[in-house]
Amino acid sequence: MTGFNSRKWLATLTLMVLTAPSSHAAKRPPADIDSRHCAPASAAKVTSLSQAAKAVVCAVTDRRLLIVGEVHGSNEAPDLVASLVREALPTRTVRLGLEMQGSEQAPLDAYLQSAGSAADQAMFLKSPFWSMQDGRSSTAMLRLIDTARALRAEGAKLEVFAMEPDYGDQAAIASAGGPQKFKESSMAQAIQRAVDKSDSRQLVIALMGNFHARYGSDNPPSLKLGPSVVDRLASERPYVVLPFARTNATWNCQQDGCAVHTYTSTNVPKGNLPQFVSDSAEPKGPAVVRLWLSTITAALPAGKATP
Repeated sequence: MTGFNSRKWLATLTLMVLTAPSSHAAKRPPADIDSRHCAPASAAKVTSLSQAAKAVVCAVTDRRLLIVGEVHGSNEAPDLVASLVREALPTRTVRLGLEMQGSEQAPLDAYLQSAGSAADQAMFLKSPFWSMQDGRSSTAMLRLIDTARALRAEGAKLEVFAMEPDYGDQAAIASAGGPQKFKESSMAQAIQRAVDKSDSRQLVIALMGNFHARYGSDNPPSLKLGPSVVDRLASERPYVVLPFARTNATWNCQQDGCAVHTYTSTNVPKGNLPQFVSDSAEPKGPAVVRLWLSTITAALPAGKATP
């Protein structure tokens, strides 16, 4: 079994993408950051992903966990994460979690320690992760990982870890309640381990499908999906950013197969985009914001785009 990729959950993910925002709203921050000067991201006026990243990093000075929930196969979500990493690094050590199986850690580490040459990249792309076509193994994901490699080469205090489980232990999968719940639980545990190794100066940033980042009204009991990664990590007060757009194109797998899928959102907030919309803010729990963009563009599989 190569991973949980059941298409029956994709209809739920698509529903989440088109659902209108709902209404709901520690550790000390690093000593050289004054969180009193940081307004909520939802109050920030931004015109680019880099400005959005700056607002988010400022808003999480009193948190150790930042989660970005994406629709797989876009350029914008991995690029946002790259901007978040760059923005955080001057003042905080960063641990970056990616939705890759644990067996990918060795080739991931090898590439991060390489010079990033064409030969290095070609070797990295031979690992099983890049043969998937579900949107995670995109050119944008490769670009994000290469950004992390370059930052590390410059001396940045940045770790990258694979947070999806391997699926060889069928007894553990059955005990968890099936592949989906096993994945949610295992990803949460991997992130928790990273957070447990962190002090107030360190930030864990995790990129995952927005199915796993659902919270509150996005995970109603009626759907019987069980606790998400965010639910399982609620005590860590994760700050969750969900990118959305007026017009969308993403490469991912849906009921009609794996390809570029396009759609137009009908619940776009009024005003100029980009724009943050606060979805949930709990003083002792998660905070969720939706980052509305004008356009989300498709990132093709890196294995197809690279010779």
